[in-house]
Amino acid sequence: MRRLLCGAVWLLVLFVLPGFAQDEKKDPKTEKKVEPKKEEKKDNGLVKWGQPIVAQIVTLDESKKSLRLRYEVLKPNLAAAQAREQAQLDLLRATTRDAALNAQQRIAQHTANLYTKANEEVELTTTEDFVVRMKDPPPKFDDKGKLAKYTTKELAELRGESKLPGFKAEFSDLRSNQVVQVTLMQKKNQPRPKINPKTREIDPDTIADLKPHISLIYILGEPRTPGG
Repeated sequence: MRRLLCGAVWLLVLFVLPGFAQDEKKDPKTEKKVEPKKEEKKDNGLVKWGQPIVAQIVTLDESKKSLRLRYEVLKPNLAAAQAREQAQLDLLRATTRDAALNAQQRIAQHTANLYTKANEEVELTTTEDFVVRMKDPPPKFDDKGKLAKYTTKELAELRGESKLPGFKAEFSDLRSNQVVQVTLMQKKNQPRPKINPKTREIDPDTIADLKPHISLIYILGEPRTPGG
């Protein structure tokens, strides 16, 4: 968040009060409107890494502020790709209508299977200024233990002054099996990974340095209770 500039009282005396007597402050030489200088955004040495990822929390470590996440990826199906290529060749060589239709059906079938879904897990740490938000406010109960509605003022207080979506939350609000959306950041000007010339594998220490960090955790859904 931007910090307020020091000397706010003097700024009020020097610039705000004279504004009541003069609508616009102009440079006497050029008679042009003087534009205020824009406050420079603090550079934390990080840039956004790809698109936000929707995942499920497997485990979390509050002391390290780290999460182990399970997310779905699409992996290429080489067998389906080869089968589609063969079907495309059969279509080019088809001499009858039935043979052509059969090849077209196989092309469509293998195209639908070009990728398979698989689950991957990764453990990621958070940035120093990470933020946690939740899609829905926590449930509110009345004196009788029944669900109650928030007032507009109460909802505004729960959202806070941030322009981020959802409502304020803390790391302590995170639990296993929750569905979250995480925004990832990585260091600027990342060096190329070091590859072992013998094994052709990336150096483990380099892999750790290349890992992105979580800057925003957005809670999308709570874990289901048994029978829920």
